Amino acid sequence: MGCAGEATGAAATGALIGAGFGSVNAAWTAKPEMGTRTGPLLVNTLGKIGKWTGILAGVSAVYSGVKCTAIDVREKDDVISAFFGGCAAGATLAFKSHRVVDAFTGCAALGGMAAMVKFAGEMRPESVTSTKYVDEVQKKLKEKVV
Repeated sequence: MGCAGEATGAAATGALIGAGFGSVNAAWTAKPEMGTRTGPLLVNTLGKIGKWTGILAGVSAVYSGVKCTAIDVREKDDVISAFFGGCAAGATLAFKSHRVVDAFTGCAALGGMAAMVKFAGEMRPESVTSTKYVDEVQKKLKEKVV
């Protein structure tokens, strides 16, 4: 599928999540009043949904694309590749503010978080995270009940 395919898939997932989040945000912050027209409320709602859809689709695509590219270039799927993806995604969030400080802060925050999640995921051995482990635990629980 390649990095472009992964980024496209991540963008679609991010767009769906963003649309859901935008819908909840619009419903939570809407302040309709009796006698007001629905047109402005609808425009406001669609604007919030579109905003969050675009933000999360873009950030997801950038994270996935940069991480995949880093894995291809470095030929390793490790903490550093995850950091590169997170850093690029965090810097993407700063485009609207046009401030370099925001880009560095986003890079550090999301890059660090992505690296920590990758590191934590690598700490658990395959025997504990696989379905084999779950099957063994379920078997032991059934033996205790019977």
